Amino acid sequence: MTLAVHDALWEVARTRWNGRARKTVAVAGELEDQRSNPNDHVAARLAKRAIRDKGWQGDLIRLESDEQRKRVEDIRRKMSAGQDVGPRKNLGEATCIVLASDIGGLVVSEDYDARVAALSHGVDAVSVHTLLHQLQAAGVITLDQAVDCSAAIADVDRGPRLSGDELAAGGAVMGRVGLP
Repeated sequence: MTLAVHDALWEVARTRWNGRARKTVAVAGELEDQRSNPNDHVAARLAKRAIRDKGWQGDLIRLESDEQRKRVEDIRRKMSAGQDVGPRKNLGEATCIVLASDIGGLVVSEDYDARVAALSHGVDAVSVHTLLHQLQAAGVITLDQAVDCSAAIADVDRGPRLSGDELAAGGAVMGRVGLP
């Protein structure tokens, strides 16, 4: 959903990963839940946009085996530190980690614990801000576009507002948002 915050970032995601990006059934379910969230109108708006423009995200991927579902539950349980957090909490993140582990891929998440869990399972994971840094460094977007995207993300409470210097430097300069 964070990619839907800013038109330029959304367009980069659509064109750069058109047809190659994937979402899981769990993520699709979370988007559907958020679409009608009466307590968070911003999340509802972003979810609606992500659902409406879902073509660039590719086909839905489903868990194929009981073993995969067990791994998802193990990761979910570890991410929630044993707390009873409900049936969908961390489900999308855990499912993405299992599938990326099995078929390859990168997990993009604003959830720090999800990135830690991904890395602990041998899966590359980045925050949207790290993705902005990488896209800017590769010349896909300008530094001004990266700063605008960061500001849009902060404006809807999906992450911090980073300066051009922080986004250009990347790494530890970005603080926890850029790590692990």
